[in-house]
Amino acid sequence: MIYIKTKLTHILCDVLLFPSVVWSSSPPLIRLANGSGSYEGRLEVFFQGEWGTVCLPEELDYGKMPQTVCNQIGAGNWKASLTRKFGPGVGRIWLEGIRCNGDEDGIDSCKYPAWGAVTCDHSMDIGVKCGGL
Repeated sequence: MIYIKTKLTHILCDVLLFPSVVWSSSPPLIRLANGSGSYEGRLEVFFQGEWGTVCLPEELDYGKMPQTVCNQIGAGNWKASLTRKFGPGVGRIWLEGIRCNGDEDGIDSCKYPAWGAVTCDHSMDIGVKCGGL
């Protein structure tokens, strides 16, 4: 594992499992996994010592959650979008239906049900793309 310290955040690149970047600017820790670059991938969160995904049933409104995720990882929030193209995750699904305004510093400031209180499955795992779309 490679640790890099910057002014804004600590970045952990886990090259053993799959290319992903962990951005720990504020709790909860998040990462974008299975993307082709640092600013896109399946949204995963770290809670109680375990990584898990975030799902979103089709009928739920997510507000501007992608913008907030991009803010949290330091990518800015221009042209942030939600996608399912990064495939389903495995293991825990920690959050469902995160709803944000888009101006939050991190998803911890958004509205969501209790951790682990989900009704969706991994086919509904979501990903985020930040910028240059």
